Amino acid sequence: MQNVVEMDPIEPQKEVRLPANAFSIAHTNSNDYYLRKCKECDIEPHPARMPLQLIDFFVQFLTVPGDLIFDPFAGSNATGYCAEQAGRRWISIEAESVYAAHSEVRFSQNAVTVDVDSELPRAVAGEEDHDQQMKAQRQGKEKIDAASTC
Repeated sequence: MQNVVEMDPIEPQKEVRLPANAFSIAHTNSNDYYLRKCKECDIEPHPARMPLQLIDFFVQFLTVPGDLIFDPFAGSNATGYCAEQAGRRWISIEAESVYAAHSEVRFSQNAVTVDVDSELPRAVAGEEDHDQQMKAQRQGKEKIDAASTC
């Protein structure tokens, strides 16, 4: 791969040089800590995981330590995990309480705990959905708590 990106040809008789790939990050990881822990504890992992290396690249490239990173579609909270590892503050939102509970699995790798019993679902879902969401969240948390003893 070239180490020069040309927008206009440097030499008129040659073609413009563009890199074949901007990133060389495989999305074939099937044995990282998160997936191993989910499998070990019979927890279905989030179906749309982004490679941690890609998230970390953007966290390092676009922010400095202490910056605040906002992820409105957190999933298993890989962005929050990478932000924490890089010394950034973070706010993550996940509509599905089952996936929000996966944040504990992700952070258990480095013994960082995340409180999934917060009252945040009340503000997001409204009063009528709160009890149902909290019940689902507690059921998801029970599986996650069992994961710590797996």
